[in-house]
Amino acid sequence: ADIDAAVAAQKTQNEALQAQVKANEFARNLAANAAFVSTLTADQDGKVRLLPAQAEGVAEFLTRLQGVESAEFEFSAGDETKKQSLFEFAKGLLGAMPPQLQVGGERAGHDSSPAAVIATFNAPEGVSVDASQSELNSRAKAYQAQHPGTGWIAAVHAVGG
Repeated sequence: ADIDAAVAAQKTQNEALQAQVKANEFARNLAANAAFVSTLTADQDGKVRLLPAQAEGVAEFLTRLQGVESAEFEFSAGDETKKQSLFEFAKGLLGAMPPQLQVGGERAGHDSSPAAVIATFNAPEGVSVDASQSELNSRAKAYQAQHPGTGWIAAVHAVGG
């Protein structure tokens, strides 16, 4: 009986250690994936691969993919077939995203008040945005939000356009 109790206690202790090892591994992977995601959201001359709103949960998602056993799949890449883990595929996909132009409020620290946000959209690369027209657009949208049912033209005229 004493041996059975000792074996049960050892088994419980081993399970607790395994859970701690898994938790430590998850925390290390999460930190590494968070660092990777921060490179995608890093501002490089007004361009980012992921906007902060797009990056929410991505580090956790990648970390969960890392923990999936046998998560490999095959896919066609041109004339060849590739085999890759879901984690590596997702990370490669994110890293290969083209830079997006980051305009206005996203870079300014998420201040979404109409006066603070010039534009909260992604303009295609090479397209210039007239700041005064963008600001008029933001004011008109804010007016529409405060006055439901107001048409676009009426909102533009109401804010001085």
